[in-house]
Amino acid sequence: MLKDESDYKENIELYEESDENYHLELIRLLNDNTVYHQKKGLYASLSFKDTNHLDTLQDKLSKLIASFYPFKKNTKVLICGLGNRDLACDRLGPLLMNQIELDDLSRISLLIPGVKGQTGIETYDLIEAYIQSHPVDVVIVVDALATSSIARLNRVIQLTDTGL
Repeated sequence: MLKDESDYKENIELYEESDENYHLELIRLLNDNTVYHQKKGLYASLSFKDTNHLDTLQDKLSKLIASFYPFKKNTKVLICGLGNRDLACDRLGPLLMNQIELDDLSRISLLIPGVKGQTGIETYDLIEAYIQSHPVDVVIVVDALATSSIARLNRVIQLTDTGL
């Protein structure tokens, strides 16, 4: 075993839970890891068999998001939907526009910045400019997950507190 690989295993905390509908894996990386290009932080993966039990998945996901950040009544949140609305495999983020109800515009904002190929502007620059003019406490970024396994398509939600 490589020294770096053993260092990696010694610097993580792992939690898993499952039932017949889902599998949740939480990994807390205690230090930056240059071998795997991961930053110190919390990483979560929620896998599910199908979407027949949406109430259970929504409950797990909302608790998982709350575990990343303890939301308070006055927490200002920016939700960013990343992706290219013209490509079926990349339109998850832009689809948020029709799915999220913004009932408290003083606390919650939705930004669908498009992609550089559409706007000519780096997405990060658009998000950063928004945050500079409208300070927020939390940024939630939603993007499609690339995978080499077709079994994971529409079956995995990943979260992290370290950025994209």
